[in-house]
Formats: sequence, C-alpha cells, structure tokens
Amino acid sequence: MKTLHDKRDKGRLTRMLLLAIGIMAGTSFIVNQASAQDFQKKVEEKENILEDFKAEKIDTNYTFRWNEDYEKWEVYKRELEYLNNGDAFANIKQRFSDEDSVWVHHERTINEYDEEGKLVESLHQKWNEDMEDWINLKIKTITYNKRDEKSEILHHEWRQALDQWVSTVRYLITYNRKGNESNILIQTYSADDDKWQPHIRYSFSYKDGFGYPDETFVHQWDPYSQTWDPRGKYVIQYDSRGNRKLETHVNYNPSMDKWLNSSQYKRDFKKDLLKEEIIRRWNFETEEWINAVRNQHEYDEEGEIKETIEEQWDRDSSRWVINNRYIFGDLEELLTQQEESEEE
Repeated sequence: MKTLHDKRDKGRLTRMLLLAIGIMAGTSFIVNQASAQDFQKKVEEKENILEDFKAEKIDTNYTFRWNEDYEKWEVYKRELEYLNNGDAFANIKQRFSDEDSVWVHHERTINEYDEEGKLVESLHQKWNEDMEDWINLKIKTITYNKRDEKSEILHHEWRQALDQWVSTVRYLITYNRKGNESNILIQTYSADDDKWQPHIRYSFSYKDGFGYPDETFVHQWDPYSQTWDPRGKYVIQYDSRGNRKLETHVNYNPSMDKWLNSSQYKRDFKKDLLKEEIIRRWNFETEEWINAVRNQHEYDEEGEIKETIEEQWDRDSSRWVINNRYIFGDLEELLTQQEESEEE
C-alpha cells in the first residue's frame, strides 16, 4: 500500500529503535483501590484539560492512501497534535469515513509534564464507536533521579473486567559517573509471590569508559538457575557526529555456545539528518548479509522532512521495490498538484 502524508507547521520524522520484550502472560500487579482512584481522577483531569485546548492544535498530519482502482491518492487518516505550555500535550489519530465523509476518532495519547518540562505520565486510549467514548488502554509513568535522569518507567494496563489499572512491567535505569546509561533492568510482576521479578537486562559497554556505547549486551533471567543467560548483543559504529552509522544485532545460541549474526542497520546521514537506512538479514546458507528493507528520506532547506520512500528487496529481480511512499507538505498544495497531474 502506498501512502502520502501532509504535515503542517512542524513536519518532523522521529525514528526509534523498539526493543522487543516478551512479557510473560499473567504477570500483573493490581493497583490498590486508592491508587486506582487517583489514576482515574488523573485521567478525567487530562480529558478535561484536552477539551479546553482543542482550539490550540498546532500540527495536523494527513495520510493519503493510494487507490489502485481509480489510480489516485485518497485521504485516509490524520493526526492532531495539541500544545500545553509549549509541550506536546496530546496526539489524536483519526480515520476518514468514506461512507459518511467525516473524521472518526481512532486512538489518542495524552501527556503530562512536570514544572521543568519533563514527561512524567503518558495515557493511551482508543475510541469505542458503540459507546461513543474513549476507552483506557495503557498508562506510563516516568520517575527521575536527582540528576534529572530517567530512573524508572512503570507501565500499567486498564483491565475492563476488573475496572482497575494493573501494573505489568517496569524499567529500572542506572547510570555511570559520567551520566551514561550503564544498565536497564526490565521486571515483570509475579502474582504468585507478590513481587517484581527480573526478566531482561540491557548492559552498555563504553570505549575508554565514556562517549557512546560500542556494545549493548542483552541477558534474560532464568528463574530456575537464578542466573542471567546471554541472549543477544548490539555492536554499534558511529560517525564523527555521534550518529549510529552501522548497527549489527547478534543472537546467542546456547546449544552451539556461539554468537550468530541476526540483522544489520546501515545508515547514511547528512550532518544529523538521516538520508538512508538499509536493513539487512543474515543468510546462514551463503554466510552473507542480504538486503531486506530500505528507507530513503528527503528534507527541505530548513531540514524538515518532505518525503520518505520505503522499499523492500526483491530477491527474484535483485532490485528494490517501492512499498510505501510518504510526502509531507501543505494539504491544499498537495491536492492542487494532484489535480494538475490528473489533468495532464
């Protein structure tokens, strides 16, 4: 599917490396009644504040979907961003209903910041068409240490059947003396013994003890042997500006007692702007890296993203094939360009 975006005011591209975490089923902690009431009160306060700030949305991102039958772009969804004292207070995602020709709510995120502008809470909800109301999904709370570094990230999920918030996973982050992350410990809650149990640990290795981490080691806790077992590692190379130009993910095979290549991310930057990223997978038969996905980005003179092309590698033809296309710009201008193209 091809898509086309329009972004007003502040077009920007945010790329994040998502670490896959296997959360064990049934590991949850029910927030006590007082905490549940406090949570629900906060949720209501966020919703009330959002209603007051509806007139101050500053960013609208339109997405167009390509219609193969009519061979033209059609509006598909949009994101509305709201500000509160300069911070991104909320983000609302809506889908366009072709049948009714109206925008329909889909999901939203509402954030809360402290007096210093640090994010301390993020609420995620989805829209229920039958109830015509927002339904709670997840809430994330962030705690900082005395050096204003994130020290704990606690995740909660809303359980409709219990009508309560349930804590599920937490991240405990520690730093070295230079302020660099040294470990991230991920814990899941064990209902059997009413305790948080270790699950995954990320340890960062720094060349000469400072700068950027050269390697990240991933270990998983074995509750039977009470030991941390190696699972993977990330080997990272940086350019002169500190951008990750090459990142190799390696998995540990305990039966073979050796490290095996998994995936690789090769990135090209123009200053700090990501121009191209190629994702490759390791082929064990030929023992070489094979192309998988390529993302290319173009920016305007001010460094704002204006186009993204996502491609997949076709092994049969040995070439890149476009999968998705995103274009950022003014909505009216994009529609005008499409009309002119259709007339030609």
